[in-house]
Amino acid sequence: MKFSRTVCYAVQAVLLLSESEPGVPVPCRELAARGAMPERFLLQILRQLVHRGIVRSTRGTEGGYTLGKPLPSVSLLDVIEAVSGPLEITVADDTGLPKDAHARLISALERVSTNSRRQFESIKLAQIALPAAPTEA
Repeated sequence: MKFSRTVCYAVQAVLLLSESEPGVPVPCRELAARGAMPERFLLQILRQLVHRGIVRSTRGTEGGYTLGKPLPSVSLLDVIEAVSGPLEITVADDTGLPKDAHARLISALERVSTNSRRQFESIKLAQIALPAAPTEA
């Protein structure tokens, strides 16, 4: 399985926002610079994340992006599906396989798809994020 650049940038953007000061909007250009991502492409990704409620957008001169949900509640599946659509495996109808073999293939791949969705749902972005720096006492 290979993740698209879109998915990787989406995960990276959410993780960068999690490292930012809570509630303080981060401009797209700053996120792009910090993550070495193309700003125009990142803007499209952020819009999709906003649409799904993973990220919140604030307009204006002090505007930018903040997390829309606590990081422990955001799964890898949430981010994947926000930018790539539903995670599903599809098979063309014209595989050339006999009908019964085609039906068994579809059934097997549906099980793979269900298991993959469960696994991606179980991975929370908080598990991937850098641990918080210790504070001095």
